[in-house]
Amino acid sequence: MERFDVAVIGAGPAGSLTAYRLARGGARVLLVDKARFPRDKPCGGGLTMRAVAELPFSVDPVVEEVVTGIVCRLRYGRSFTRGRGELALMTQRRRLDHFLVQRAVEAGVEFRDGTQVDPLAVPADVVVGADGANGTTARKLGLGGDIIHGVALEGNVSHARVYKKN
Repeated sequence: MERFDVAVIGAGPAGSLTAYRLARGGARVLLVDKARFPRDKPCGGGLTMRAVAELPFSVDPVVEEVVTGIVCRLRYGRSFTRGRGELALMTQRRRLDHFLVQRAVEAGVEFRDGTQVDPLAVPADVVVGADGANGTTARKLGLGGDIIHGVALEGNVSHARVYKKN
């Protein structure tokens, strides 16, 4: 069985970027995710400019909108607008995660999607759990304590349909 220096479990942004940076540093890296890519995943389609500044490469190919202002309102009362320059980049997790995995593979990472692994039996010297609080790694290692599960819904609506200038 092939052995790796590091196995990263979970190919979301944290896992893919960890794998990318390790491979660029010379490590033999295995990146594993239980889902088949590209895959849909709700949440996390907004990248703050602070997060973008930390990336080792541009994500422009998957950016769908650039947020330059926000409108804040409480209980349908008066609102106020804030914004100066670029605040966030918007994309879909399906596109972002697939893009990040591709960059990791280009850096030399071996990627296996549609694969569930036991973090205690991965052929690697080091295992990085990047599969979230509800992931296999935390559960198998007894981490996370009493997790309360929630539901997330996502919808994609064009900016032009929801924002109308007065």
